[in-house]
Amino acid sequence: MDSARCPVRNSPPALKEIVMKTLRTRLARSLARAHRGMTLLEIMNRARDPGLVMGLLVGPKVMAAFGKSKIDTTKIKLSQYANEAYPQCRRTTPTSSAPRSCPISTSR
Repeated sequence: MDSARCPVRNSPPALKEIVMKTLRTRLARSLARAHRGMTLLEIMNRARDPGLVMGLLVGPKVMAAFGKSKIDTTKIKLSQYANEAYPQCRRTTPTSSAPRSCPISTSR
């Protein structure tokens, strides 16, 4: 670099010290900023994206599976009542078409 164009090389030593101190301070600040941790807002933004994906793509499938499982559970219970409890009721009271003392529980 041409020494005639550089204002720091041709200036007095005190000015050189001030300029160098300023440059060191700026460099230290930029390095400190680069090594700082993440803010709470940045962390929340990083956590939001997978949450949106889960809510929009996976959530409806999970809810549909829950609905289907309720239907399947009801079918299994009805099958058990028809194949196990009702024949037992018919054996205990064969003359009645709708037995009053059937062991089928109506509670949940």
